[in-house]
This record gives sequence, structure tokens and C-alpha cells, in this order.
Amino acid sequence: MKNDKMDGMMNKVKKVMKKEGEMISEIAEDMKDAVDKIKRNMK
Repeated sequence: MKNDKMDGMMNKVKKVMKKEGEMISEIAEDMKDAVDKIKRNMK
């Protein structure tokens, strides 16, 4: 019984982490684009 609860918690955490990871990578992409634009404008 206790193990099932732990597994459920882990699955929830993994799902959240995956969502967070996707959001973070999207933000990272946006940041990279912004930096590239700034670099181009400075030339």
C-alpha cells in the first residue's frame, strides 16, 4: 500500500517536472533569440 502511494507521488512529480522542463526550454529559446537580436543590433 505504502509503495503505491510513493509511486503515485513520483509520477505526479515527474509529470510536473516534464511540464516545467518544457516551459524552461521554451523560455531559454526565447532568451537565446533575444540575445541574438541584441548582438545583431550592436554590430
